[in-house]
Amino acid sequence: MDGYAVASAALPGDGPWTFEVVAQVPARQSELRLLAGLQAARIFTGAPVPEGADAVVMQEDVKRTGNRVRINLRPKAGLNIRRAGSEMAAGVTILDEGRRLGVRDIAACAADGAGSVRVRRRLRAALLVTGDKVRQTGQRGTGPRSGM
Repeated sequence: MDGYAVASAALPGDGPWTFEVVAQVPARQSELRLLAGLQAARIFTGAPVPEGADAVVMQEDVKRTGNRVRINLRPKAGLNIRRAGSEMAAGVTILDEGRRLGVRDIAACAADGAGSVRVRRRLRAALLVTGDKVRQTGQRGTGPRSGM
């Protein structure tokens, strides 16, 4: 979720609240700043939530001015945060054997951490016919069943 990571427990009173934006957290960032009090971090979809934050307020729900953001509604702890691995439970089969893979299936494999998947090539078949009754598609025959 693109938005701002905040500590909901640090919010005094009924709001609105103004936070100082002290960090920006892109996806795959590993080093995170600890948030304290009325500090926020600009966070992007897939990024880890900074320590000290327990909610992510959508960017559409804030008003940003310079390095400050204002929110009007108190976010609940856990808002817009998904825990790592929460999409799939341990031991659950992601794809059944024999399934034809589509875009969603490949995404599910990637989300599960699969760097590769064993697949079987789609079966190809050819038909070889011979004999004097064989003709090209669209040609009429000359025998008793020539309407074929």
